[in-house]
Amino acid sequence: MGDPEEGEVELAPVKQISASKVDMMGPIPYTALQALADPLNPPHLNNHWKNQFMDDLKDETVEAVRKYFLTSTSPISELHFEYVGKGVSEVSEEENTFGHRKAKWIVNIVVKWDDPRHTEANVS
Repeated sequence: MGDPEEGEVELAPVKQISASKVDMMGPIPYTALQALADPLNPPHLNNHWKNQFMDDLKDETVEAVRKYFLTSTSPISELHFEYVGKGVSEVSEEENTFGHRKAKWIVNIVVKWDDPRHTEANVS
């Protein structure tokens, strides 16, 4: 979702945190990125997603989302803070059906549960 060379520059400080034996950070096709979560989403699970596109990710926002997430009754729920940067904004909103192109972050709260009897508790 952006220039690979710019990504390398941005990730350089992260890669220097420890001496890793394997570096798996790098460009991948978007469809491969989407498929990474497939094993975490078997067909029998119920899902309820809440998301927000954000320009900035402030400390108070992270804390509010964290507190909300910690109230989840399901231990298999997920919280995603996805940095999309400026790569998506290089195409105007009028050029295709995806809006929110100026947002730098996508925050997803994904509640999952397997027993349909727990639906109301998980979507409230």
